[in-house]
Amino acid sequence: METHISSKDSFLVTKLREAGAIILGKTNMTEWANGMSSDMWAGYSARGGQVLNPYGDFFSGGSSTGSAAAVADNFTMVSVGTETSGSILSPSIQNSIVGIKPTVGLISRAGIIPFSHSQDTAGPMARTVTDAAILLGILSGKDEDDPATWKNPYSTIDYTTCLDLNGLKNANIGIFRKAPLTRYRDNEEYDEVLFENAVIQIKEAGANIIEDIDIPSFDRKWEWNKLNYEFKHSVEHYLQSLPSHLPVHSLSELIEWNKKNAERALKYGQNLLEYREQLNNPLNNSNYILELITDLYHSQNNGIDYAVHTYRLDAMVFPSYVGADISARAGYPSIAIPAGYKGNGRPFGITFAGKAFSESALIRFAFAFEQLTAHRKQPKL
Repeated sequence: METHISSKDSFLVTKLREAGAIILGKTNMTEWANGMSSDMWAGYSARGGQVLNPYGDFFSGGSSTGSAAAVADNFTMVSVGTETSGSILSPSIQNSIVGIKPTVGLISRAGIIPFSHSQDTAGPMARTVTDAAILLGILSGKDEDDPATWKNPYSTIDYTTCLDLNGLKNANIGIFRKAPLTRYRDNEEYDEVLFENAVIQIKEAGANIIEDIDIPSFDRKWEWNKLNYEFKHSVEHYLQSLPSHLPVHSLSELIEWNKKNAERALKYGQNLLEYREQLNNPLNNSNYILELITDLYHSQNNGIDYAVHTYRLDAMVFPSYVGADISARAGYPSIAIPAGYKGNGRPFGITFAGKAFSESALIRFAFAFEQLTAHRKQPKL
């Protein structure tokens, strides 16, 4: 793959060039978007090695790890990451930057190596909400090569019009506290004091705080084979489309190539690739269809939509990125923003989340929070 040069730019790169952007390069991201091995550390690829956290010896998040670290390190003003579940929000939180995971369909995926057609999206990563909003407006748009964008009602919006210092005033903001936080305390991704401070600051900005909101499906036992089926279908189709001179045109050929180059390619193995390769007729599988429908019901109707309608919310706030998965399954937007640092210097953040195509509101809330608190600090390099 390192010798493969695409015959044309992706839709979003074309949009960037048309807007006058200078493309500096590509960043190092977790190989196959965390889809290669269950033992692979986030931010690692065989070609680029391990991405480090500029704030210290901390978890750097993933899979859009390099996109976050490059912004945090001041190597670039902004970057583009991709997310299937948590891959923009996680590294944004870990590297103390702003990351927007948009509604699926706001930005075209054409030209991006796919993982899941139901959850994949690109999104902006920046040091400020202003820069992220500018980039989101450039990237958004309808594309005949991505049917998901055909439902996009906001293809020409200027998101900088949402930058309101009083954006949180009178907004109904639900606070989600019912995540299994022991899981996040164990890996030091949660800080109760910092989260409480963030909630107080949101209230001080004029928001109406609705405490302890319930999302009925949050703790359900989610199935993961939907993503396995979609990965098999999407990646197989992508590999088949590659030029004939390349050595890999299927998952089975990729697995064999890795085995032949194991010293370089298989530091962490490839058990996830091997599992997905053996799945047959993935999108015709009745289990896949059932999981797809079930996912949408529990993440939307019995998830985000339930909370928004029950508590009459404009948005909800999660500590760190604990709401990333349910929002990703729903195809709904989230925005991660810095909210302080732990005693050892490790970044902490919060996530604003809402219903489909609520990016304007989320940007308004995040901007008001950012301007009130000015939490972000440059890493000491």
